[in-house]
Amino acid sequence: MSDIKYISTSALAKQLSIPKNNLDEIFITSGYLEKDTEGFKITKKGENNGACWHTHPKYGTYIVWPENITLPNTATAQASNKEYLNATTIANKYNLSARKINMIFSEIGWIQRYLKGWNITELGKQNGGIEKENTRSGIPFIEWPKSIYDSPAFKAVINEVQGNAGEETQEKVEKSNTNDFRTKFEAKHRATDGHFVRSKAEMLIDNWLYMAEIVHAYERRLPIEEEVYCSRRTHSDTQPISIRTASRFCVGQLAD
Repeated sequence: MSDIKYISTSALAKQLSIPKNNLDEIFITSGYLEKDTEGFKITKKGENNGACWHTHPKYGTYIVWPENITLPNTATAQASNKEYLNATTIANKYNLSARKINMIFSEIGWIQRYLKGWNITELGKQNGGIEKENTRSGIPFIEWPKSIYDSPAFKAVINEVQGNAGEETQEKVEKSNTNDFRTKFEAKHRATDGHFVRSKAEMLIDNWLYMAEIVHAYERRLPIEEEVYCSRRTHSDTQPISIRTASRFCVGQLAD
């Protein structure tokens, strides 16, 4: 490794007097590292700034950095000054449990289940979330900036969970530009699970999902900023039965 002294991320964090999780976030934000389900990976930019893998006979293989590495000022300031909230803090604001809050984030596609913890998704990163690990157990969890309180997608699901969005959502559906379709093809076919759908084809799809024990929803509002639902016109308004009727179903899985 030449004459340059290399140290682990933990040792570097201690040297810089910042938490290791914050340092990990700085490296990810700066593009030096990437993280997936298998762990951290060094990017080309990280290699150019001296990051490399080191194998220790006792501690195994881990990432090391030049002892005198200079961190990007912008990334350091952002990681140091930005206040992040964990699921418990967010839950207290709405009188909910941390588990329920994580289920909401999973519902809108910001996080996904990983063993006993949670991994952040690309959509979650776009909304400012950062993934951290419990220093003792290694279980991953997510923290969020205060700006999530203003996210329309997050607020919409919170309102639904608290029972405050039923009438408002129905009004929006009725006023949407797909209302002519809803009027033309009335939901009068009752599926086995109690859903009322708009055609025999949709009823068969719903029954199949129910009997296969696949969690699903019909014409569910999509977790995006726009007012869009799991609904799409078929090739012809006069022929609502087609394979594309499946697009009106949201299919997912239960959050543990």
